[in-house]
Amino acid sequence: MSVTSLSSPSTSARLAAEAGRWSERHPILSAGGIGVVLAVITWASAPLAPQGGIDQSWQATMAMAAQRAFAGSGALVPGGAAFGSRIQFSYGPLAFLTSNAVWYPDVGVAATVWMALLRVAVLTSLVWSLRRSFSLPAATILAWVAGIAAFLVVTPEPLVGLAILWCLVLARDELVPRVQTALAVALGGFAGLGLLFKFSIGLVILVLALIGAAIPAKRRWWHILEVVGAFVVVLVLGWVATANPIGDLVTWLSSSMQVTLGYSAGMGLEVPALAGDYWRAALVAVLVLGVAAIEMRRLRGVTRWGVGLLTLAVLAAVFKMGFVRHNLHSLIYFGVAAMALASLRIMAKWAKASFAVALAGVTLLGFDTALWIPRTSVSPVAGVEALSQQLRVVSSPAATIADARTAMQAGYGLDPATLAAVNGQTTWVYPWEEALTWAYPQIRYDPPPSFQTYGAYTPSLDRTDARYLASPNAPARILVQPDLALDNKMPQLNPPATRVAMMCNYVQLSATPTWEVLARVAPRCGPRRLIGTVHTGWDRWTAVPKVPAGHAVLATWSALPQSAIATLVGLLLRPPLVNVQVRTGDGPAQTYRFIYATAGEPHIVAPPSTLGSTGAYVPFTIKTLRLTGGGLGQTTGGVTVHFWEVSVAPPGGS
Repeated sequence: MSVTSLSSPSTSARLAAEAGRWSERHPILSAGGIGVVLAVITWASAPLAPQGGIDQSWQATMAMAAQRAFAGSGALVPGGAAFGSRIQFSYGPLAFLTSNAVWYPDVGVAATVWMALLRVAVLTSLVWSLRRSFSLPAATILAWVAGIAAFLVVTPEPLVGLAILWCLVLARDELVPRVQTALAVALGGFAGLGLLFKFSIGLVILVLALIGAAIPAKRRWWHILEVVGAFVVVLVLGWVATANPIGDLVTWLSSSMQVTLGYSAGMGLEVPALAGDYWRAALVAVLVLGVAAIEMRRLRGVTRWGVGLLTLAVLAAVFKMGFVRHNLHSLIYFGVAAMALASLRIMAKWAKASFAVALAGVTLLGFDTALWIPRTSVSPVAGVEALSQQLRVVSSPAATIADARTAMQAGYGLDPATLAAVNGQTTWVYPWEEALTWAYPQIRYDPPPSFQTYGAYTPSLDRTDARYLASPNAPARILVQPDLALDNKMPQLNPPATRVAMMCNYVQLSATPTWEVLARVAPRCGPRRLIGTVHTGWDRWTAVPKVPAGHAVLATWSALPQSAIATLVGLLLRPPLVNVQVRTGDGPAQTYRFIYATAGEPHIVAPPSTLGSTGAYVPFTIKTLRLTGGGLGQTTGGVTVHFWEVSVAPPGGS
């Protein structure tokens, strides 16, 4: 009796054939199993210990909001976790799930579970989609390649890639009606979920889902209603489940729309060293649209053009996501583009090789943009190690959290007098280092709604912060770091109304070279009085009026003309930047970025002699200034600047 070895060619071929038949009978199960394996071996390493910094600080705020909302503890003051009335930011109440850092034990566990679910969902969907055009081994390899690109940046943006895949499935109308209905409902719910992560992402997913629902000829209007209905239900349920008052939902939607619409003008950025990203992005668009054209050849009628429209829409959306603030955000474009490409269905044998080459090309272009290849993204062993390390930390986080607090306290270096001044006090950290309040648990974190000042780039957002600082609920202390402003903005001008509210309601309590403590006092500013209006133009110097001692000079601008070209550029990508040039003495003029959306708000151009601050914390006295800038200045209209004076009482006096 002979025994056939399991390693013999005939046995291996038979087992492979049986595995292939099983995967065809159970496509979802086979794709899910492979998706889990791919999720493990592509797991990317990331810092697990909390750190300070601008991005880490908003992540700390999101974690502190979750800890306050769900556990009733943490540095954030009671009531401070309510989105809409208390937090106005580009991210929503589920944003705490996007951070690898373990700020709190339960928050760390929840974030790890979410990241695992998202990674498995993305990779499972890729395997399932690619399996419809390729053999299982080929689909697995291609899903691995696309997954590497999709997770070049660990942010909520892979949700958009997942959405375009299933929107294309819905648009093709190849499934039975019952499944089509379930898919429309799922996409609507997915958009509602995405909105709670990041407002702009939810909007993009909703638009893609509505396009996908409108393409099938049968039950078109029912599918649209199913998308909208599921979107509203999941949004409301998710809002309540994250412990936010239902009455704040409309406020949050309104403020989030402000944040989204103002982002291009307020946060737009171009890094000259990354100019090569544009040709890479163009090449990626050619590859993706070329493959889409191949699929469109086999389709008919509205479906053909629907697939093309969806592909074009997602590329346009993620191009703006990635290139409005053009730093490593551009990786968003390449990652989602890879998923969009992998979502297309290629049936012709002659086109499959081209498809594989295009997908590899998009991924390599993404790597080239990143300037480095993450070892943990391409090495299965490193992926397993990274996941194991994360599981070890989240299962026993006490030492990591304690060590991080010790390291961060050493880095922030609050001296005993400064720490005593904020100990037990409600405190905001200006302009953005909120992670400090996590590092020092004895500080009660109480920020204005736009808790990082660079985010108050519309009049409404700026005024909301100013009103909060002037209200009885304002924090008792503000910790200030000197000379910090994002993207070369002038600190005393940004955000303008918020800085005026700080001047009028706070005085310096103590100061060191690295930290100033401001203490809340009774309002000390008198009414504003108009002292001059100057009709000038772009690139023309304007002298700042002189006022008596104890008075500040404020400036507001109106009638800032914008050319048609600048308007068009702003719609397509971002408007041209505007700068303000100032002279504060006999030296050369200094150039700073100017946020023209808030030009109508009062800007401190000359502080009062009674301010009471010292050293680097005293704003500059501007003698002359002018606005310059890109396409906005290329008009025939003029610029009008209004100067105001306001009396400011000295600290402790009248």
